[in-house]
Amino acid sequence: MHSARAHPWQDRRLTPDERAHLVVAEMTEDEKFSWLSAPIALPVPGRPEIPDGALGSAGVLPGYPASGPSGDPAG
Repeated sequence: MHSARAHPWQDRRLTPDERAHLVVAEMTEDEKFSWLSAPIALPVPGRPEIPDGALGSAGVLPGYPASGPSGDPAG
């Protein structure tokens, strides 16, 4: 359960709302604003490559690195 202590939002005993509140409270303004205008997953010359698994015309949100590893079974 080390991960849940380091990243309390990964504690599956909390409700989704509680977990979301905790992670958003730790994000910087820049990180929050980056999620408001995610780039569209369409090939555009001069733009970054579309990540594997991205759906065309859907926004691609970057991961929040400080949130810890995704899919952590200890969380």
